[in-house]
Amino acid sequence: MDDELVRRREINDVMRHDLRTRVGIGNGYLAMLVAHHDALTADQRAAALRGLAEAFARLDAFGRRVLMDEKLLTREVRAEPGEVTVAALLGPARVAYPDVVVDVADGVPETVFVDPLLVREVLDNLLANARAAAPPDTEVTLRVRGGGPLRFEVRDEGPGVTEADRAVLFRRYGRTERSRRLGESGMGLGLSVVARLVEAHGGSYGLDTAGGTTFWFELPAVAEGTR
Repeated sequence: MDDELVRRREINDVMRHDLRTRVGIGNGYLAMLVAHHDALTADQRAAALRGLAEAFARLDAFGRRVLMDEKLLTREVRAEPGEVTVAALLGPARVAYPDVVVDVADGVPETVFVDPLLVREVLDNLLANARAAAPPDTEVTLRVRGGGPLRFEVRDEGPGVTEADRAVLFRRYGRTERSRRLGESGMGLGLSVVARLVEAHGGSYGLDTAGGTTFWFELPAVAEGTR
């Protein structure tokens, strides 16, 4: 069996696992609520609803990444910059990841000229990746820097990245050796989507491993006003 067929079978296995797992979790919570709603305490009902909401959120994220990947393959994606506040860029990330520490440096302008949809999609992918990699009790930080290109940094204190894994991180379906060994979910699409969206914006991206793992990207941004 050639390497490409092995890779595609692995991808299909991961897709089935992710979908079945999230659907199964959601169905389990739904069945519990339907069958035992009146017998459950208020806290138990709230916990079940949170679990159901999380299952749907994971399915939604899964679907968005697959659709974005297909869109990037089948048509050219161009950035459509517009005037937007940095606060508006970060708003969805603050809501989706309330435990993430957000640090906006002095000197970052209040308003910038970027494509807000692309930036938000990139941030969502990076934060989802960091939260999945980092142990639950460790900190994930989102930093924004100015003084030149608009720079975003997402740092986690997870297990780190080996040199071998670094080579595949931004590839389409590029799963790390650690993910394969531990049987972790994920198709390896998130960071490849990041790479292609940042490139479409004329920006750059990379990874630093000093003092934790930091994924970063920079965008050419025309600042309007000052912070």
